[in-house]
Amino acid sequence: MRNKIDNLLLGLLWILISTLGLCFWFNIQFGFNLLSSAHWKHLSYMQATRAPITPMFYISLVIGVFFIIFGLYLLIRPRFRKIKLATTVSTPSVPTSPIQPAPVQSNEFELSRPKRLGNLNHTMASQTHTTPLTAPVAHASDTPSQTITTPEPDNTEITDIFESAGYTIKHPPRIKGYQPALLAIGNNETVWIGGIGIETSTMQSIIDLMQQVFSDTLEDIKITTHGFVINAADMASPGATNILTFENVDQLREFMSEHPNPPTDSDMAENFEAFSTYISTVIDYIGRL
Repeated sequence: MRNKIDNLLLGLLWILISTLGLCFWFNIQFGFNLLSSAHWKHLSYMQATRAPITPMFYISLVIGVFFIIFGLYLLIRPRFRKIKLATTVSTPSVPTSPIQPAPVQSNEFELSRPKRLGNLNHTMASQTHTTPLTAPVAHASDTPSQTITTPEPDNTEITDIFESAGYTIKHPPRIKGYQPALLAIGNNETVWIGGIGIETSTMQSIIDLMQQVFSDTLEDIKITTHGFVINAADMASPGATNILTFENVDQLREFMSEHPNPPTDSDMAENFEAFSTYISTVIDYIGRL
């Protein structure tokens, strides 16, 4: 909302300055006052009687109007920064010294500032080529091993709620080992991200990471991110008060029915398409961290 007000004020200022400049030009060149109705009536009389009028008068008028409109376009147009990911990386040499096993990560959900996008592919390549693969040592056992797989949670009902509310669904990336239940986008650069059964502070950490990526890759555009948790582990005493909490899916459905995505007009369609493409690129980047 603040950006729209700023654009409106800049547009009014530009129209005022350019109109005054145009009036000054016509006064000194043709003795014509653009703000005088009497002068316009005299001009129409000259046109009706086919009196000679210098062509420079019309050329100056067309050029002045063009620059006023073009200046408004430059001031008001949306400014998305294109995210460029490097495509060529150098292959580092493989070290001969043995690699110590990585320490066990703690259970705390800690998020650090992401690497710059330009170093993404280089980092991935370094991680791929610098760690030698060793075959696991088989141990004899009387009992055959069993592989226990955890099925992915079914978040179809949550997805249907946001689709019914007019939002566009995106596949959320796995962030620090946690898979959010939903990621959706809406008009006015809005992002919704939700989870099930986690602490609100964990969801706030996820949002902080995404906001950091947004601020590193965008200029002059604020993206509003809303987070929610269903059946939060700390619902009785939330660690992050900005995160919405719901006891069940029915409460979420009732809330979203009262907060649908604003309708999209023809002027907003192009901006939303660019925003959607940008979010898809950010999701791909965060998924590789």
